[in-house]
Amino acid sequence: MDEISKTSQILQILYLLTKNFSSIVTTPNDLATTDKPFERLDEIIMFIQEHAKEALTVTKIADHFNLSASYFSRNFKYYMGNSVIEYLNLVRLHEAYQLLTNTKKPILVISTQVGFPNEKAFTRTFKRIYKVTPTDYRKRLNGKK
Repeated sequence: MDEISKTSQILQILYLLTKNFSSIVTTPNDLATTDKPFERLDEIIMFIQEHAKEALTVTKIADHFNLSASYFSRNFKYYMGNSVIEYLNLVRLHEAYQLLTNTKKPILVISTQVGFPNEKAFTRTFKRIYKVTPTDYRKRLNGKK
């Protein structure tokens, strides 16, 4: 199993863990101060996944849930361990990985289809996470080096 497949599977596991076990309370005193909006974390995650192909911003997501952008961003990072944009990019990369692996679509088409603003942003993000460019990944997949 190559590194990209492992990373993709880890992301799927993290999503399922977050979806099914998103209640985080560290001490009994925290029960009284738990933020009500983040009891809806699974709704927020589903919203991001359903709309990842759109031009989402932290403000757009926060507005959808009637939260301030700073409050939403701070709490999302606290509960998820990633910023909103990092998580959004991981969702997009997961879809891109599937398309790179299972289709012959051009990189530009894939980057646009999964929601990145341009091919350069897609390539930079893909390389940061998977340690290889999308083009090089596809070459490796096809047995070329």
